[in-house]
Amino acid sequence: MHLGNLFAPIKLKSVTESEIYEINKSLKWKTSYGYDEVPPWIVKLSMPFISSPLIYICNKMLSTGTFPTWLKKFSQVLPLFKKGNKTEMSDYRPVSLLTSFCKIFEKVIYNRLLQHTKENNIIDPDQYGFKNNSSTELAIFKLINQTLLHINNKSSVCGIFCDLTKAFDTVNHDILISKLEYYSIIGRTNKLMKSYLSNQYQRITIKTSHVSNCTSAWELVKHGVPQGSILGPLLFLFYINDLPQLVKDIALPILFADDTSFIIANSNSMNMNQDLKLVLEITQKWFKSNIMLLNYDMTSFMQFSSNTNY
Repeated sequence: MHLGNLFAPIKLKSVTESEIYEINKSLKWKTSYGYDEVPPWIVKLSMPFISSPLIYICNKMLSTGTFPTWLKKFSQVLPLFKKGNKTEMSDYRPVSLLTSFCKIFEKVIYNRLLQHTKENNIIDPDQYGFKNNSSTELAIFKLINQTLLHINNKSSVCGIFCDLTKAFDTVNHDILISKLEYYSIIGRTNKLMKSYLSNQYQRITIKTSHVSNCTSAWELVKHGVPQGSILGPLLFLFYINDLPQLVKDIALPILFADDTSFIIANSNSMNMNQDLKLVLEITQKWFKSNIMLLNYDMTSFMQFSSNTNY
């Protein structure tokens, strides 16, 4: 693993007018909105008139290490049905509806964090989620290709496919901040991330055919990174980034965000069983230390072999 002092400290360059306009261009022409009831299309059309104060506030945020309270304070969570039973809460994915202005400020931070990861090669190459020039197809290709190579070399091959329960929602803020420090996200930037994560409130909003808008009371967010936010996915990559390094001597890790797979191969079946037990021990210990829950019902094991009967 890298030593913390091998990473250059993150740079917080000032926001420019061209950057603000590029961020504004990336906003979608949506009519949905956060608690401020200002949809993105209004912000996009208003940019020529509001760019100057936005640049000033963004640079103030970077110079003081303080995320504007009125932006992060409240987010509305919309439960989106995934699959399964519509009466089961676990079959819904919570998506945060943030204000358009919040997305602009998050994008400013995101650009600097992303540049820092590229300059220091921080994100593990076996992570395929939320990265440019990466995809589920590339992750699947590597998994299949490496499995076939081991089989062709007459090795025993097995795979562990882990499923985490509500991975984004269980991110511990203190652990996340300490990991950001490890990757030299220190000083004002670390202070800014603490400011961003602290004192956030959210409420559930449900829309049905009978009720147009049913909401819960505002509650303090004590852990997790918002799904639907700009920063959430990148922060999660920082959080899980040290896991692959722990097993690379005995297994091939392949990750797509929180979907974590391990390919284990050995020419000796007894040694492979020992490697399998060791990978399980290491990963279970990591999940426990990082306060993440492994869904045993959805986690699976698979033994690979070739079909020689043509």
